[in-house]
Amino acid sequence: MTSPCPVKRPISLIQRLEQLIGKQVEIVGSNLALEPSPLQSTCGTTFITVNNELIIPSSLFYVHVFKVPRATKTHRVGLRTAFDSNGLFDDVLLVLMGKQFIEVQPRKALHERYLLPLPQVLGIFDL
Repeated sequence: MTSPCPVKRPISLIQRLEQLIGKQVEIVGSNLALEPSPLQSTCGTTFITVNNELIIPSSLFYVHVFKVPRATKTHRVGLRTAFDSNGLFDDVLLVLMGKQFIEVQPRKALHERYLLPLPQVLGIFDL
Protein backbone atom coordinates (compact mmCIF):
# COMPACT_ATOMS: atom_id res chain seq x y z
CA MET A 1 0.00 0.00 0.00
CA THR A 2 1.29 3.47 -0.82
CA SER A 3 1.32 6.18 1.82
CA PRO A 4 -1.26 8.96 1.57
CA CYS A 5 1.34 11.33 3.02
CA PRO A 6 1.80 14.09 0.43
CA VAL A 7 4.80 16.28 -0.07
CA LYS A 8 4.25 19.33 2.10
CA ARG A 9 4.71 22.74 0.51
CA PRO A 10 5.64 25.81 2.58
CA ILE A 11 2.53 27.82 1.69
CA SER A 12 -0.06 29.12 4.13
CA LEU A 13 -3.81 29.01 3.64
CA ILE A 14 -3.91 32.79 3.14
CA GLN A 15 -1.09 32.62 0.56
CA ARG A 16 -2.94 29.90 -1.36
CA LEU A 17 -6.18 31.88 -1.25
CA GLU A 18 -4.30 34.95 -2.47
CA GLN A 19 -3.48 32.96 -5.63
CA LEU A 20 -7.23 32.38 -6.10
CA ILE A 21 -8.44 36.00 -5.86
CA GLY A 22 -11.23 36.57 -8.39
CA LYS A 23 -12.33 32.92 -8.39
CA GLN A 24 -15.82 31.95 -7.27
CA VAL A 25 -15.73 30.53 -3.75
CA GLU A 26 -18.30 29.05 -1.42
CA ILE A 27 -17.59 29.58 2.27
CA VAL A 28 -18.76 26.85 4.67
CA GLY A 29 -18.35 26.86 8.44
CA SER A 30 -20.25 26.31 11.64
CA ASN A 31 -23.57 28.15 11.20
CA LEU A 32 -22.18 29.77 8.05
CA ALA A 33 -22.76 28.96 4.39
CA LEU A 34 -22.26 31.80 1.93
CA GLU A 35 -23.46 31.41 -1.64
CA PRO A 36 -20.67 31.26 -4.24
CA SER A 37 -19.17 34.72 -4.75
CA PRO A 38 -15.85 36.06 -5.99
CA LEU A 39 -12.95 35.98 -3.56
CA GLN A 40 -12.21 39.70 -3.36
CA SER A 41 -8.97 39.96 -1.42
CA THR A 42 -6.79 38.76 1.42
CA CYS A 43 -6.17 41.05 4.38
CA GLY A 44 -2.90 40.52 6.18
CA THR A 45 -2.25 36.98 7.38
CA THR A 46 -5.68 36.31 8.88
CA PHE A 47 -8.65 37.46 6.77
CA ILE A 48 -10.16 37.12 3.32
CA THR A 49 -12.92 39.28 1.87
CA VAL A 50 -15.98 37.69 0.25
CA ASN A 51 -19.23 39.62 -0.36
CA ASN A 52 -17.63 42.65 1.34
CA GLU A 53 -17.40 40.59 4.55
CA LEU A 54 -14.19 39.77 6.40
CA ILE A 55 -13.87 36.01 6.90
CA ILE A 56 -11.29 34.07 8.94
CA PRO A 57 -10.60 31.04 6.70
CA SER A 58 -8.71 29.11 9.38
CA SER A 59 -11.96 28.93 11.39
CA LEU A 60 -14.06 27.49 8.54
CA PHE A 61 -14.95 23.90 7.67
CA TYR A 62 -13.74 24.53 4.12
CA VAL A 63 -13.50 26.92 1.19
CA HIS A 64 -14.93 25.48 -2.03
CA VAL A 65 -13.27 27.00 -5.11
CA PHE A 66 -14.84 26.79 -8.58
CA LYS A 67 -13.37 26.90 -12.10
CA VAL A 68 -9.75 26.10 -11.36
CA PRO A 69 -7.44 24.11 -13.64
CA ARG A 70 -7.45 20.36 -13.14
CA ALA A 71 -4.58 19.20 -10.94
CA THR A 72 -2.24 16.75 -12.65
CA LYS A 73 -0.32 15.34 -9.66
CA THR A 74 -2.78 13.91 -7.15
CA HIS A 75 -3.20 11.00 -4.77
CA ARG A 76 -6.55 9.26 -4.21
CA VAL A 77 -7.57 9.46 -0.54
CA GLY A 78 -10.47 9.76 1.85
CA LEU A 79 -10.71 12.29 4.65
CA ARG A 80 -12.15 12.04 8.14
CA THR A 81 -13.37 15.47 9.17
CA ALA A 82 -14.25 17.11 12.47
CA PHE A 83 -17.65 18.04 11.01
CA ASP A 84 -20.36 15.99 9.30
CA SER A 85 -19.43 16.21 5.62
CA ASN A 86 -22.13 13.75 4.43
CA GLY A 87 -19.50 11.72 2.57
CA LEU A 88 -18.21 14.68 0.54
CA PHE A 89 -14.58 13.79 1.26
CA ASP A 90 -14.83 9.98 1.28
CA ASP A 91 -13.13 9.66 -2.14
CA VAL A 92 -11.13 12.68 -3.31
CA LEU A 93 -7.81 13.52 -4.93
CA LEU A 94 -5.22 15.06 -2.62
CA VAL A 95 -3.59 17.96 -4.43
CA LEU A 96 -1.55 19.82 -1.83
CA MET A 97 -0.67 19.91 1.82
CA GLY A 98 0.30 23.39 2.94
CA LYS A 99 1.45 24.75 6.28
CA GLN A 100 -1.95 24.54 7.99
CA PHE A 101 -4.36 23.27 5.31
CA ILE A 102 -4.90 20.60 2.70
CA GLU A 103 -6.31 21.00 -0.79
CA VAL A 104 -8.36 18.27 -2.44
CA GLN A 105 -10.06 17.88 -5.79
CA PRO A 106 -13.32 15.95 -6.16
CA ARG A 107 -12.92 12.92 -8.40
CA LYS A 108 -16.00 13.82 -10.43
CA ALA A 109 -15.63 17.61 -10.54
CA LEU A 110 -12.10 18.08 -11.82
CA HIS A 111 -12.28 21.88 -12.02
CA GLU A 112 -13.15 22.41 -8.37
CA ARG A 113 -11.10 22.35 -5.19
CA TYR A 114 -11.73 22.26 -1.47
CA LEU A 115 -9.31 23.89 0.95
CA LEU A 116 -9.66 22.54 4.49
CA PRO A 117 -7.88 23.98 7.53
CA LEU A 118 -5.94 21.17 9.23
CA PRO A 119 -7.92 21.40 12.50
CA GLN A 120 -10.94 20.21 10.46
CA VAL A 121 -9.10 17.12 9.21
CA LEU A 122 -8.95 14.23 11.66
CA GLY A 123 -7.39 11.72 9.30
CA ILE A 124 -6.37 10.92 5.74
CA PHE A 125 -6.66 7.35 4.46
CA ASP A 126 -5.39 5.79 1.27
CA LEU A 127 -7.85 4.42 -1.31
